[in-house]
Amino acid sequence: MRKLIAVDSGKTGSYSLVNNEEIQRIEIHNLDEIGEFIDHMKEIQDQVESNHAITAVVEQPPPFTGNFSVPSSRGFKLGESYGQVCGVLRALGFPLVLVKPREWQRSLPGLKGLSGHHRKRVLTDCARRLMPSAKITVRNADSALIAYQFLSTRNNTQSKATL
Repeated sequence: MRKLIAVDSGKTGSYSLVNNEEIQRIEIHNLDEIGEFIDHMKEIQDQVESNHAITAVVEQPPPFTGNFSVPSSRGFKLGESYGQVCGVLRALGFPLVLVKPREWQRSLPGLKGLSGHHRKRVLTDCARRLMPSAKITVRNADSALIAYQFLSTRNNTQSKATL
């Protein structure tokens, strides 16, 4: 069994799990406590034959904070969460792919010129349309879309390894 772990590492982020590229059967979890995340990742590690059957995709935080969209205090919390998530995944030996928000959002419609809550609503609506059977919320839409875009990109690029 091959598994994809897609993580939106924000303080109120989430992570999504996809088995064997079956995106419509996506499993989404809130990223509340790092200890719970560690325990879940260890369970996943025990379920697969090798760590190379797992790919983890993590959204990179913005390089600059302190403006309206990402205040300094939120940037610090985001960086802390991102570091913990990447540390757990690397310590467990999972192959790790880092993706910038603009990369996974590039092909999604209706985002141009939007920011804040309006942008999050459009992202949530996109995720609900693409994965109608999933329980998508404003909080977990990003990790679901990161998984969706990663699989779509991999499937459209034959030269790269697929899950």
